[in-house]
Amino acid sequence: MARAMAGGLVDAQSAGAAPAVPIEINKTAPFVRLPSEKYLLGRTAREVGAILKTNGIYRRDDVVVTIDSRRGGWKPMTTEKFRTYVEDFMVPARLKMVDEVPIFIPLSMTKDVASGILQSPAFLEQQRELARVSTVSMPVWRREGPDAGKIELLGEGYDVGSKIFTVPSAVVVRRDMPAAEAVVFLRALYKEFPFADHREDGTSRSLAVCISAMLSMFGAGLLGPLTARLHYMMTANTVGSGKSLLAKMAIVPVAGSARVRVKGENSEELRKELSTAALDGDSYFFLDDLDGVLKSQELNAFMTSATMSGRMLGGLSGFTAEKQCTVFITGNNLKPSMDIVRRTLRVSLYTEQFDVQERVVTKPIDEEWLCRPEVRSDVLSALWALIRDWDKAGRPKGGRVLRGFEKWCEVFGGIVQHAGFGDPCEAPPVDDNSGSNEIADMLALVEVLRADMVGPEGAAGPALRKKEFTFQDLVAACQANDCFSWCMEGTWKKDKESSEEWLELNQKSKSGMGRMFSEKFGGQVMKLKSGERVRSGQRGRKRHRRYVVEVVE
Repeated sequence: MARAMAGGLVDAQSAGAAPAVPIEINKTAPFVRLPSEKYLLGRTAREVGAILKTNGIYRRDDVVVTIDSRRGGWKPMTTEKFRTYVEDFMVPARLKMVDEVPIFIPLSMTKDVASGILQSPAFLEQQRELARVSTVSMPVWRREGPDAGKIELLGEGYDVGSKIFTVPSAVVVRRDMPAAEAVVFLRALYKEFPFADHREDGTSRSLAVCISAMLSMFGAGLLGPLTARLHYMMTANTVGSGKSLLAKMAIVPVAGSARVRVKGENSEELRKELSTAALDGDSYFFLDDLDGVLKSQELNAFMTSATMSGRMLGGLSGFTAEKQCTVFITGNNLKPSMDIVRRTLRVSLYTEQFDVQERVVTKPIDEEWLCRPEVRSDVLSALWALIRDWDKAGRPKGGRVLRGFEKWCEVFGGIVQHAGFGDPCEAPPVDDNSGSNEIADMLALVEVLRADMVGPEGAAGPALRKKEFTFQDLVAACQANDCFSWCMEGTWKKDKESSEEWLELNQKSKSGMGRMFSEKFGGQVMKLKSGERVRSGQRGRKRHRRYVVEVVE
């Protein structure tokens, strides 16, 4: 013990010993024996794990991480860092027998030993799981334990039930703001945004969606880790309408900043970005200022799945991690696929001014203002007031339920609707701005075909309840009414005698539109503006194929 505590000083005082430099060690920390010929690495890993499990070490799947308080996230523990990190809490040592007396000789871990410990199940299984690092106090809905069913605001530090670590922050969530004051504050915050669906009574579906976006970020802990979550899409008719700012207003109060991700030129680049966000435990994934057609299987899977698998960047090891990440997408005249439309709630902005600089904004809002601790405190205090008031009222459920997102609609739809902002899950208007080019164009086409269902050979009388059309009939109707023009490619032909022109589709467009009419929308019942319900479908094969439009009861 004397040798272990005094190090080289003991040998220096001994007869015949060469002079030695004193070794400074942590006298209050326990010794941990390093692996040797008769002492296996697994035993060392178990001892190290038992000491570090309450000393700042956590795990994300099988990745060992530490809290990054400055950034509000976590950092993977590297082999090099681990060698010195452990020395703040223990004294790695080699055991040596001297005159049949065991003594510990302090010795830093080798890289191989550090790497082996970080990958050892005996070490990993003892470390606390980390689902999220938050820079603000967030509400959680207790699912287990003595407080099961209770909604409460987390304090600083690690919470065992939610696996959330809350970093000390200057942002203070007040617990006494009245719900009525919170509603007035939030309405004033969004007052100058040009929502396209603003109603005369002062309500707006888009405003309700914006409030739900704030709540879903702040109240992520109100849902279970495997519960499907809705995401958000902010669209506008022109630049400068405020779509990016709307996304930041939901992100910044909780995250402290709004980092934009890059979609990339191909699916592999996007997949890497999504994998990184999942491993890092990001609370949001922000794609800003997109245009054109948005279609991505990788994004579809990310928005729906509760866990994400991938490969560590720069390494060969894989990971599987739970994710509670909300996706925000913004763009001008963006045309998302049906899969993305189904997974998102849309906010529509419409600016009448041709020159956006002519818009009058009396109280400008920007990201710098949103990042102020006092502003973040006000926003989060208002959101907590809405949640408390909803909880006190018995947690009434929301109105409309979107299939696959039932729990989300019950909770966040219920909070927003109870506060008087309306139902964020309300169906958007079915028109050219419905958010999906496929849905809008298909509805427009069926409207045209239904109008064409007159009596035989144009005879007067009631419209037909059912009519067949050829593929060329559908293509001609699309051309005449600007439907599906974004996916119709081919060569323009002209009849020499009649000078009539038509577009002859290439094989790719023919196949794509054929699948659109038959497989994707075939057999579905659509509600027209008149209130009628119409089903489209097909019969026959190849040259004998016909497309049927039928009015159903």
